[in-house]
Amino acid sequence: MNHRKLRDGIIIAVCAVAVVITAVLYAIFASNHIFKESKEHLTEIYEQINLSMSQTIESNRKLLNGWNQYIDNSVNIINCNSTGYDDADRAARREEFGSFMKQQKQLWGFTDFYFIGNEHTAETAGEDEFNNVVEVKRIDGEPINIRTRRKIQNLIAADEGGVVGNIEGGDENSQFMMFAMSLKSDDSEYKNIIDGFEYYAIGISYSSQDMSNALAINVFKNQGVCYVVLPDGNVLLQSNLERDLRDNYLEFLRGSNITISDKNVSQIEQDWKDQKSDTMLITVGDVEYYLTYMPVGFGGWMFIGAVPSSVVNSSMDWFRTVTIMVMAVIFVILAAVVLWLYITTSRRRYKEKALEVKSREGLLDMLTENTRDMFIVFSPNDFKAEYVSANVEKLLGLNLDEVRADFRKMLAAPVEDYRAFTTEGLNKLVDVYGNAIFACAT
Repeated sequence: MNHRKLRDGIIIAVCAVAVVITAVLYAIFASNHIFKESKEHLTEIYEQINLSMSQTIESNRKLLNGWNQYIDNSVNIINCNSTGYDDADRAARREEFGSFMKQQKQLWGFTDFYFIGNEHTAETAGEDEFNNVVEVKRIDGEPINIRTRRKIQNLIAADEGGVVGNIEGGDENSQFMMFAMSLKSDDSEYKNIIDGFEYYAIGISYSSQDMSNALAINVFKNQGVCYVVLPDGNVLLQSNLERDLRDNYLEFLRGSNITISDKNVSQIEQDWKDQKSDTMLITVGDVEYYLTYMPVGFGGWMFIGAVPSSVVNSSMDWFRTVTIMVMAVIFVILAAVVLWLYITTSRRRYKEKALEVKSREGLLDMLTENTRDMFIVFSPNDFKAEYVSANVEKLLGLNLDEVRADFRKMLAAPVEDYRAFTTEGLNKLVDVYGNAIFACAT
């Protein structure tokens, strides 16, 4: 019997452990699946946005390169560097050049065109670190100064002529993104000069708002924010200028309320320097975000997308629902198995015990059938008999069921007096005989 109890206990314990292990493993699987699906979904969306940004940059570079020869010829005529042209021709070419650039502006949507001149570092850097001052000249305006974060000359030399700048003395709305390229003449005696303004490059600019629109993401209920940053973390562009404004994204990630899964800030910075892509979870305060970054393919720029995980995972509600249903079914099945085992075991024990009792009673009935001896099987802790031989009724005239219910009814037999049965006395009787069978002979 003890062996059966031990076995049943082991079975129930194993089932319970199996339920817990199954729940944990399935929870891990569900979490990994949701992250994998969300990562692939985000990567696909951000790759489209990044591709659009890259195509915009490449279009601007091709645009500037396509103008190279036309601007060179126009400036030669305007500056009287080409023979065979009189003042009327020069005036006509000036007007034609101005009209051409206005048409191009309307066609391509850029904000302005610049002849880019001398560049120097400001004596005092502003709080926004736009401390490189560049002299530029518009098509139909006086020379003005613009401020940039990085030196345009260095960027052009590295074929990375893209920089964020703003007009010196202008307000915050004057910030723009400028794409520039070197403009060289084939004539060794020719100098890049127009109306007395010496320049070495040309460029076109877009307002920050226009460039941010190229990063706009209408999915995720407008909860996502996209950035274009430099490998050092400085933010060049941001899709939503009304929220989560960042100057340096790496410094933001180093904040005390930021928790990053899988990587630390130094590893992310190295990824940006190596132009690698990745997606991870970060927690800002008590809000969890998916952070995705990938190279733009120009100037070492990195594209960053950040969106709350709750917004992304809302598209996975179906998976969570199925997960809950599957887990519920698993728990119900396992619980049913455990309950079935318990009931089956209990029934088997009951049948075995009943069979044992019946066999014992049959044996005793056979022993007492032709004798005048009576047998009573009882527990010394109460007065309820487990077995009373059938001849009690014939020999003593007592009701068999009443004696079974309380064998003290034996004292009502018309025989000589006996002391009343007590629990203490019965226990002593068991101690003496070493069993729980009391034979009463007439």
